[in-house]
Amino acid sequence: PPQVRRRIQHFAGRQAMDIEGLGIAVVDQLVERGLIQNIADLYHLTVEVLLPLEKFAQKSAENLILALEASKEAELWRLIHGLGIQHVGNGASKDLANHFRSLEKIREADEETLVEIDGIGEIMAQSIRQFFSQEENRAIVERLTNAGLNIAQEESSEEGELPLKGR
Repeated sequence: PPQVRRRIQHFAGRQAMDIEGLGIAVVDQLVERGLIQNIADLYHLTVEVLLPLEKFAQKSAENLILALEASKEAELWRLIHGLGIQHVGNGASKDLANHFRSLEKIREADEETLVEIDGIGEIMAQSIRQFFSQEENRAIVERLTNAGLNIAQEESSEEGELPLKGR
């Protein structure tokens, strides 16, 4: 289905998880062959599953698996953006990550709490709540969590926020 492809391509793209080697052609093959049906399925791929795909040899399959592993450490805002929540772009993803510092806290937030954040309006808050109210989306987030993706952001230290302090 085209929407599945678009969602996976968005997740893997530069604006979200930036997974090298997971371009449109690879996503198309994975979906067409029934190897993935959602973004969480990406983290269960193996070299053996990738080898039969067009233009995949041992090294390219290994590189894609390594890129998937590396993406598990991506910043929280990239995961939020990659989820494809309607109306939530890069800026709003960063705002949500900086305010809540965990995907779990975003999932639990009500609309009133969400609209209190600069850059998050009523429509966006409704969209976020709707996303997390759907069982399919909650299951995908759970699988991403179980796969080891970074779902939290550490507090910034004062030095991290003021790198020129004392100079």
